[in-house]
Amino acid sequence: MAEHSARLSFGFTVLALLLALLVLLRPSLLVRFLLARLRELQVLAALILISGHVDHGDPAQAFADGHAIGHHMHSDSVSARLSLAGWLRPSMLRSVAGRGYRLVLGSIFPWDTFHPPLTWMAWLVLRNAHPGAILVLHDRPDTLPVTIELLRKVVPALRQSGYRFVSLDRLLSS
Repeated sequence: MAEHSARLSFGFTVLALLLALLVLLRPSLLVRFLLARLRELQVLAALILISGHVDHGDPAQAFADGHAIGHHMHSDSVSARLSLAGWLRPSMLRSVAGRGYRLVLGSIFPWDTFHPPLTWMAWLVLRNAHPGAILVLHDRPDTLPVTIELLRKVVPALRQSGYRFVSLDRLLSS
């Protein structure tokens, strides 16, 4: 995989206290609650779609709010349960590079798909925040209420510590 690594990014080293938010998005009618919370907190996110669910919701409001849209995978499966060979393959890297895209991996994952306590997830996010970090959250029906509450807790706390949430594009260019 080394020959493709120039197009693979896993967190970034930046001098400013910047971080980005990725939300793995399963479009549904519930997305409006997530978008409302992001507007309230004035946070732009990269909303990473599961393409097999795109017909269940319309990302137009996310575009209107200034969020970026990306692609995660076609079907909804818990990536943390896959082997490295199951979700990061040389063929994937070639495909991404051939289209001129950049493959970006998150660097803070609070295991929200496994339903740990909210206080533990908040602690993990705050403890692992670092300049250039990419926070990954999920909006599955079983995780969305906690995702929204987690954002309410960690965004103000990170801002209090001097962090600024920026778009993924801005983080990539820093």
